[in-house]
Amino acid sequence: MLVAHETLMKEQVSAKSIEDKYMKSEPTVLLNEKLNHYATPKKINAVAKMWREAKDVYDIAHHFKDDPDNIVLIIIHLANEGRIKQRSRGLLS
Repeated sequence: MLVAHETLMKEQVSAKSIEDKYMKSEPTVLLNEKLNHYATPKKINAVAKMWREAKDVYDIAHHFKDDPDNIVLIIIHLANEGRIKQRSRGLLS
């Protein structure tokens, strides 16, 4: 329960700092608010494995019965962490 509370507090602080930085002069838009920004470590690891097996985004999304855009978020996360490599044909290949 303490971990959940700490996570919530960090998210609130993070949201507040974003508001302070970007929302002073003009209204802003929350991008991709309909996408799922959360994934389990098990799903993240499975997406990484499928990516290394040269599965494309649409095949991975079909496997998980998920929106391809949500899979793209996981792939971006994995790439930012250095856990997967960029493909020569691009993101969707």
